[in-house]
Amino acid sequence: MKVVALLVFFSVFISVASLAQIDTLSHDDNIETTAPEFPGGSIALQEYISKNLIYPKKAKQKRVQGKVYVQFLVKEDGNITSIKISKGLSKECDEEVIRLIKDSPRWIPATEDRVPIENWMILPIEFTLRNED
Repeated sequence: MKVVALLVFFSVFISVASLAQIDTLSHDDNIETTAPEFPGGSIALQEYISKNLIYPKKAKQKRVQGKVYVQFLVKEDGNITSIKISKGLSKECDEEVIRLIKDSPRWIPATEDRVPIENWMILPIEFTLRNED
């Protein structure tokens, strides 16, 4: 309930189901692979985004709404690099999502047989205006 209230308060609804993320994969050769994860999991990611994403003023004025799909590489040490927009919404919204991902804490890296590996993520972030905006 707290997360929902935060999302409504900041006029942002977040879809944290990553298109590239699969929790655990089993391969034929018994290699176990895990996907990168935001520290604290998807609820912590929702809270981070709702507290830190700023709806750009120009996008609000133009009534821009929709999703921005951001792609980034989570390195073996959890640092994020190679951030780019794979499907944008507006220049202002795209720039805000890039800023948000750049400022995010270090992620928990993907693993293969418990060894950290780098892995790409795609994260959709939705911008939705309230009726009052």
